[in-house]
Amino acid sequence: MKLKKLTLAALVALAVTGCAGNKGIAKNAELKPETDSIRPKPVSTVFHRPQGTMTIVFSNDGKFTEIISKGTAPIAGNNAFSIEQAAQVAKLRAERNISEFLGTQVTSQRTVKVLSTAVQKSLENTTNGMSEETSVDDKDFDANGDPVILKPYRAEAPVNEQNPNTNSEKIAELVKESIVTNSSALLRGVMISDEHIDQAGRTIVVEVRTGFKTIDVANELRKQMGSK
Repeated sequence: MKLKKLTLAALVALAVTGCAGNKGIAKNAELKPETDSIRPKPVSTVFHRPQGTMTIVFSNDGKFTEIISKGTAPIAGNNAFSIEQAAQVAKLRAERNISEFLGTQVTSQRTVKVLSTAVQKSLENTTNGMSEETSVDDKDFDANGDPVILKPYRAEAPVNEQNPNTNSEKIAELVKESIVTNSSALLRGVMISDEHIDQAGRTIVVEVRTGFKTIDVANELRKQMGSK
């Protein structure tokens, strides 16, 4: 009798395990593009500028979203005026990051190659069902735009520099062209998005951003103020 009970219990356990396994398979089989784990995520590339970091955000199909730039400045005194002065300097530095980048570096081959690697990594992550957003840092690339450490940015397959991922490069070119074409509007659309005081270091960090959303807001404000 005890043996029968044990056998029955074992069969029930196997049945439950089998059902769970089948459900898991069915769930994976039902994944669709709108499912979060395989939905294409925003791609961001961090560029280290003399005045602070600057981040370009875009989709992995080449649609530019925004540029986020940070500037830092020391706080000289302990009053509100000193903080206000430091914030103004930090803001100007953040804006200068964007201005200089748009004026000199956005069209460089190095920038395109870094953006291209970010696209390639995003496509690989999406294919592998990874849910996090893709971000790369240009400090991990050499002066030519090649990854200093290949493993974090390239697949396990051997890297063939003679045959780069042309699709990723085309997408990177789309991002570059979108930025270049709208560079004047992007400079006019810069807005402060965050301020942070580092009490320990007595510095202030100002974050500004510009993109199609801020351009629309800036244009609307100019209309309300009666200026062009």
